[in-house]
Amino acid sequence: MMVLTLDEAVEQLGHRLSPKRRFAATRLRRLADPVAGPPLLDALEREVRDPRTWETQYQMVMALGMCGHRPALGLLRDPAQRPFEATMVYTALGDAIVRLSAPEATTDSLCWCLDSGTRCLPTAPCALSP
Repeated sequence: MMVLTLDEAVEQLGHRLSPKRRFAATRLRRLADPVAGPPLLDALEREVRDPRTWETQYQMVMALGMCGHRPALGLLRDPAQRPFEATMVYTALGDAIVRLSAPEATTDSLCWCLDSGTRCLPTAPCALSP
């Protein structure tokens, strides 16, 4: 298995094949480097247009949360209110929304997830863990 560097993973976010983009997002999730935040956000904005790539969307959202890219919060709240056939995306969105919230806003973010009306959103496993 090939291990991508941060730069290689960021570059691969633009690959034409979804499995390659997913692999890159998974690597960036593991690296949890804030530098990856802006390119991940750009990639996710393109990715959400194709419902077939839900696994890639899941990994991109989780990577954004792990990278601590708070500017992603606005984008993440939008798809959290849209219908997804693959409910795992909601789990990633809930996780990232709570994870990216400022410490003093964690309770508000949890309440937002619960009040969103999206059944799978509040099941974020990270809820209060680092």
